Amino acid sequence: MRSFGVFILDDDPDAVIRMEFLLRKYDFLKVVGKETFPERAIPLIKSNKPDLIIIDIEMPGHSGFEVIEQVRDTNYCPKVIFVTAYDKYAIKAIKESAFDYLLKPVDKDELNETILKYINSLKDEKEDIKNITRLLTHREAEIFNFLRQGCTSREISVRLHISKNTVDTHRRRILKKLDIKSTTRIHLLYPLNE
Repeated sequence: MRSFGVFILDDDPDAVIRMEFLLRKYDFLKVVGKETFPERAIPLIKSNKPDLIIIDIEMPGHSGFEVIEQVRDTNYCPKVIFVTAYDKYAIKAIKESAFDYLLKPVDKDELNETILKYINSLKDEKEDIKNITRLLTHREAEIFNFLRQGCTSREISVRLHISKNTVDTHRRRILKKLDIKSTTRIHLLYPLNE
């Protein structure tokens, strides 16, 4: 199994240290960054693009929700686990597409359940990809995988030695078969992680 990058953001330095300690038992998770100041974390998250962000909600300067809003863009949408001492944010976390929501102090068994759920979600995504590629022709499946990487029609045409118009035709067919409005959604829903 490949390793998955994790970024920890919490204004409490002890909470950051404890979370990093708890994550050490998972050899497939690699802490690629940690920070106690949200404004310093934002550029680090954008440059590191971790697969998973474990983030506090109430912090000075920026809330966890504001940080996530600033780091998500059309080409990057990480899974997010919100960690907080307050259960009043649960509904908002769900609306913000949180992967999970843990209360402080984080219980190691609850964290373990969340990490297992995360790994299982990745397996489900792989199964979804297999099912999707069964709907597509061989050429469409090739183009679908390039779209998952965020490649443009021009880039795909160069790599496959076909015209851009041919790529665009296949792209329209893929979108229709998958009932997806744009290729950006393909990149967000089915990122190429491996």
